[in-house]
Amino acid sequence: MLAEITIDGMVDEEFRHAIEVLLREGQAEQAETWLRSRIALVSGPGLPLPERFPQITSADLLITGWEDIAGRLAHLDALGAPITAIGIDLSDPGHIGLSPDPSGLMPPHVETHYYSDDAWPFSRSDRASLLGGYVGAASRWTDRFVEVDDTIGIAGIDDLYGAVFALEQRCRPGGDASEEERRAYMLGASFIAVLAHIAVRDTAMRDGLPRPMAVLVGSNESYPFVAAPAVAAPDAFVCEPALQPAPIAGPAADAAGLGYGSFAPATGQPATGPAELFEDHRPLEETAALLELRELADPGVDPGLEPEGWEPPEVPAHTTGTQLRRRIVTPESIAELEALEKPSLFQRLFRRK
Repeated sequence: MLAEITIDGMVDEEFRHAIEVLLREGQAEQAETWLRSRIALVSGPGLPLPERFPQITSADLLITGWEDIAGRLAHLDALGAPITAIGIDLSDPGHIGLSPDPSGLMPPHVETHYYSDDAWPFSRSDRASLLGGYVGAASRWTDRFVEVDDTIGIAGIDDLYGAVFALEQRCRPGGDASEEERRAYMLGASFIAVLAHIAVRDTAMRDGLPRPMAVLVGSNESYPFVAAPAVAAPDAFVCEPALQPAPIAGPAADAAGLGYGSFAPATGQPATGPAELFEDHRPLEETAALLELRELADPGVDPGLEPEGWEPPEVPAHTTGTQLRRRIVTPESIAELEALEKPSLFQRLFRRK
């Protein structure tokens, strides 16, 4: 039924192709401006689309989940080849049974696809090279994704997306949509697709990516069925995520969780006695190994200075390297140290011989 509708003299296929060409050539704003002027004719009281439609811009679309991309890449990288492209697609919500709520609101259904260079050399492709991978409405990496999930979402247009979805149901074969409603559906769905493209592109260039990689945006199984690169790997803004140091297991980590840092009581918190705070039921050689690990992590610390309020446990039958270093160095102590068969730190931590 959409094939019978014309927009500015273009039939459906020509209309969609014109939008796709602008997106692929990096002229998304031109597509936005052109569509906005046409949407104004079918939006408002008594018209198919909400009055707010012509006023929205890409800035009204909030791309959610972007902060989770780095974690997803790290997980998928560990399973195989590094991820070098992500595809963010508006997909058909009807496939999974979604529909607007009673007030007509409906968040866009978005899929996030992850690709490696096994599908296409994304990491080495500029925009022109990426365009070489498209074959008509499809691409050479179609269905060659490593994983697909819903990490990325789009917020801020639930009312508009819900209105377009409702029109789509009436435009299906057997529906009762008028010519004006079918034209409004084509314009509304295309406008949302273009705004989503711009919003994803701007988010990627503002908030950054963990590495140079391509960002592809499209409408998968959802009108207007367009797909185009938003960012090519050489143009990507790379923003390395801050690495969080892994905590060292043991008394120090436990104390920090209770509000203690460097064995000192937190402000306004009463001090806890040494035995209560640092009670450790593990074998003494394992405890000594952890203490030595902390010294290795901070070699500038004087091993003879113990944290205030804490005394090392007495070791009656075993002498550790740490304790020997705290003694006055004598020929006898040196001989004792040389005679000591000390297991490795790995062996003591994991109690392996």
